[in-house]
Amino acid sequence: MEPPASSPSKLRKRTARISREEADYITQEAPDYDRAADAKVLSSQMSRRQKVQILHLLIVLGAVCYASLVSSNVSWIYLAPLKVFPIGLMVLMALSLGQGRTYASRVAVGLVSCAVGNICFELEAVAQSHVPLFFVGMGFFVAGLCAMSYAFFANPIRVSALTSAPPIAFAAMVFNVLRPTVPFGLLGPVFAYAAVIAGLLLLAFSRQPEGLHPVWSWRCASAGAVLFTATSTLLGYSRFVSTVAHAKLIFMICYYLAQYLITMSVQGAEPRQLSKALGSVENFQSGQSFRVES
Repeated sequence: MEPPASSPSKLRKRTARISREEADYITQEAPDYDRAADAKVLSSQMSRRQKVQILHLLIVLGAVCYASLVSSNVSWIYLAPLKVFPIGLMVLMALSLGQGRTYASRVAVGLVSCAVGNICFELEAVAQSHVPLFFVGMGFFVAGLCAMSYAFFANPIRVSALTSAPPIAFAAMVFNVLRPTVPFGLLGPVFAYAAVIAGLLLLAFSRQPEGLHPVWSWRCASAGAVLFTATSTLLGYSRFVSTVAHAKLIFMICYYLAQYLITMSVQGAEPRQLSKALGSVENFQSGQSFRVES
């Protein structure tokens, strides 16, 4: 049985009602276009990109300069500032990329704390102090790693068997390798540090970024956490088990890479408000212009 045909008058009324609803919808959704304001936003985004590119270059130059002098007889007075110079630039990069958002601010705090720990390591060999500066530096490192782990909570965390297996394996390896050689009084601090590193690794693997480049952000943070694990393992092995040739140089190369990768994970980690008319530089590059994220 066929449905009864609608009369022409009902069809006209229905068409008019749909047209009014569409007009109201378009009026409500149309963005307020301010050409001058949006051009200013785009200009600031492009300026930020140029600033980040300069920071990239300076970080590489600073890391190469320190790596070339780390095995020389240069005084610690010159080595200590040169050692933390790339880290300071990474702090600026994190704040620039993150524009003051939660994830970027916490990563910046972690970088600063680790830089203070590095200065303590440099002072250990030359300072005449009753305070064991190596463990003071390790304390600042733990604080920095905790800040970075806290930064990962800016994104949703989903722990699974796949993400928890590597940290558990790392903690077990550290326990088996270092336990016979670490002095009894240092077992607690050493394994507490290993637990913090394992937590960093777990959270890096388990986080779910929500920005414009979530896969990029996840890969950078995960690779940075893996390199942090490698540097910490090398440091503990060289100090408590057996001396490793060129350990300091290898440590600093892996350390700089780890810090750099975690810094770069700021890009795309969190959603940010975009210009309604022009979007952002990142949006244009990824084909997502005119997209507004809250």
